[in-house]
Amino acid sequence: MTSRHLSLPDDVQNTMAEGFRLFELGRFWESHEAWESGWNELARSHQKIFVQSLIQIAACMVLLQDGRTNGFNRKRQQVQQKLAGFEQVDIASIHGIALDTLIQIISELETLTPTWVATQLFRSASFPKKEPSSHA
Repeated sequence: MTSRHLSLPDDVQNTMAEGFRLFELGRFWESHEAWESGWNELARSHQKIFVQSLIQIAACMVLLQDGRTNGFNRKRQQVQQKLAGFEQVDIASIHGIALDTLIQIISELETLTPTWVATQLFRSASFPKKEPSSHA
């Protein structure tokens, strides 16, 4: 059986890209909110579960920032279990993000900087890149 590579619908790509941008800036709650608005647009699917995992990763980062280690570890374990389910249905990536890489990064999340996580995790994502605003 060949591994599948799924994409997200066009109508959620802008909110997803905004979530990635906010995550890279360390604005985890805002990235959570952006991804949640995209998640709300999706029908029940593997893509919806994937976006929910991103939302939970942002929640992990909020918990970590707040020093809530037990909550962070519980949430991280939930995300890892959710993503492990993709292996059972032979999905290798969603919208350019390799799920095995995502799982590995999540296992090391507390030792990584938000910028590193964002660039490593999301660099291969095939979302529209938003140009930075030119006004101050």
